[in-house]
Amino acid sequence: MMHRIFAKGRKQLGLSQELAADMFGVSQSTISRWENGTLEIPEDAVSRLGEMLRGHASAQADFMDALANGVEMQDALGTLINSLRSTIAGK
Repeated sequence: MMHRIFAKGRKQLGLSQELAADMFGVSQSTISRWENGTLEIPEDAVSRLGEMLRGHASAQADFMDALANGVEMQDALGTLINSLRSTIAGK
């Protein structure tokens, strides 16, 4: 079951298997095996993906709040993009 959740989370973040492999320090085939359930996903990879998803949701909420509070679209998008970059980079 975790393999399906991992794959869905990766896709929600808009990450290809290749990009996810770079981020997790593994090969694309390892990501594929994690997602098809033939290789157990390490606990730290599950935790990191969870952090990335929480950061993604938080960044989206901040973006919507900024727009609701009159921040210009371009400024709000810049903030969103920077936040997502930090989340993906694990900072």
